Amino acid sequence: MEAFDLFEAMIARFPEQAIAVLNVAYDAFARLPDRSRYGLYQARLFDFGIRPGDRVLDIGSGHNPFPLATDLADISLSDHSIGRAGVPFRYVDGKAVHEVNVEATGFPDKAFDFVYCSHVLEHANDPAAACRELMRIGRRGYIETPTRGKDAFLGGARISNHRWSVEEQGGTLVFSEYGSDELDGIGSDLLLNMHCDPRTEREKAFAALVWLKPRAVNTMVTWEADFPFRVQRQRPVGRAPSPPPRPLRLLQVHTFYDEYLRHFYRGRPQLAMATSDAQTDALLADGFSAVHLIAPYMEPYGYDGRFVVANGASLCRSWCAENGLDVPPDDRLAIDALRAQIEAFQPDVLYLTDPITFDSRFLRTLRHRPRLIIGWRAANVPVGTDWSEIDILLSSLSGVREAALGLGAQSVASFSPGFPEWIAGMVGDVTFDSDVVFTGQATTTQHAQRNAFLASLAAYGEAERFDCAFYLSGDTESLPPPLRSASRPPVFGLDMYRALRSGRIVFDGRGSIALTGGRDGVAVDLARRETANMRLFEATGVGAFVLSERFDNLEDFFEPGREIEVYSDVHELVDKTRFYLNHPEERQRIAERGLRRCRSQHSMARVAARLDGIIRQALK
Repeated sequence: MEAFDLFEAMIARFPEQAIAVLNVAYDAFARLPDRSRYGLYQARLFDFGIRPGDRVLDIGSGHNPFPLATDLADISLSDHSIGRAGVPFRYVDGKAVHEVNVEATGFPDKAFDFVYCSHVLEHANDPAAACRELMRIGRRGYIETPTRGKDAFLGGARISNHRWSVEEQGGTLVFSEYGSDELDGIGSDLLLNMHCDPRTEREKAFAALVWLKPRAVNTMVTWEADFPFRVQRQRPVGRAPSPPPRPLRLLQVHTFYDEYLRHFYRGRPQLAMATSDAQTDALLADGFSAVHLIAPYMEPYGYDGRFVVANGASLCRSWCAENGLDVPPDDRLAIDALRAQIEAFQPDVLYLTDPITFDSRFLRTLRHRPRLIIGWRAANVPVGTDWSEIDILLSSLSGVREAALGLGAQSVASFSPGFPEWIAGMVGDVTFDSDVVFTGQATTTQHAQRNAFLASLAAYGEAERFDCAFYLSGDTESLPPPLRSASRPPVFGLDMYRALRSGRIVFDGRGSIALTGGRDGVAVDLARRETANMRLFEATGVGAFVLSERFDNLEDFFEPGREIEVYSDVHELVDKTRFYLNHPEERQRIAERGLRRCRSQHSMARVAARLDGIIRQALK
């Protein structure tokens, strides 16, 4: 693998010698003992993370099976004309064999730890069904298809019965149905023959390039849990085009910390006089609470997405003035302005990321009842909250979902927000200036255990000469002395992401999450041994190394010890802090794997696709 990396570097550095170098590379490819796609190039580009004991399915294995598979599957084991041009199916000793259709395999849910699907989906009759089936039967996997360019230049579409060109666009796998006039590509098998049976040095160089630069000719995607996709079919000849469906109107209602809003407008004194759209755009561009703000990412899935900061006072006043409405008094401003905005926009879907302030008592005052009302919550829930008007309550915490049904929600679903990749580009130039960083609240009631962990880190930091920078908001005056000495002024928005990026280690610990305000004064734990910290996504999304409190559901998001690191008590916290400060190479490897996982599974494009799936299923 290192040799092929060098070949690639050499042809870039010495282009005049490219043919000679590529001929040596071709001969090296020819000598590889494993001539599968995995042996030729996939192993060089990907660490699939397959471990001993994993059950691995190669679906569409044909005559060239995936070497790491435990199970082989194909649409036909006897009819070798289907996708194999007459080459017999290859059986491998010790590997189970299945005859299945990728669109309906019959395997149980999550039967496989890894599903390998290489050069299959371009043949599918129903790629949407095939994609859903891969996600149903596998926990994670790999997809590879030829690109449109490869089909065109090698003439593979018609010869190999390809129905779809498949490209990755903005994190979404897009299937575009070939028209009959596209199947022949350049209309010649000249380049295909040069690749498969090269005769001259130039032809050998060309063949080597196809293997050396596989991303240029193949769509290659790894996925965890799920992946977004879109199918674009050809319109039948002679039929008039149907008018495009009206986008679903989605209105997301969010509230920001009052402390943040004061900080934000204090630094921009003229902004309060701007239009409501300008103020909203400025807030979005600052990145505060960005992992929750999904409405702007729903357009590719057929939505007209709008976003409202319900407690932005100057924003509400501007909107009312622009729309010819009397500005409500301050004690009614948020409620009345939001009601007016909902009535004006008339959303099909209302998404409340603060369903406490705006619970059913507010929803019943609306003259326009959206087709679907969704709420999100992964924080304290007061006793007496009324969610009977909410159709779906989303949460990453099972305890909150169970409580939601008791509070009247019609249904619940597991859901976690995602990371907007644009933020990583805004903070990419930040360098380390602290050993251990934390950003967040430090209240004495909800965050007592987290404060104790932070205080211990600060005390050990003073003793062992590593520095802590804890950017805290909340009850900072009542914190113990070691923690006060490490505290910094609170940071918000992009400044918070810069602070996370500046730490060699980002500490993460969860506050209590409970059903609060009962008559006996006893709070009912809703988080149990689970976490829903957005800091996990915020920190890994900017490439930071995360040291998180250990929880039972962490593996749903990141793999402990590989993509993040975890601790169970203060001794393990201090030991691992010390270890990773002294082993920067291992720390960096974990941070890089965490970043890749965040981008592959928790990107906003992926999360928007999941929300679209929840909405479409509910609207049926």
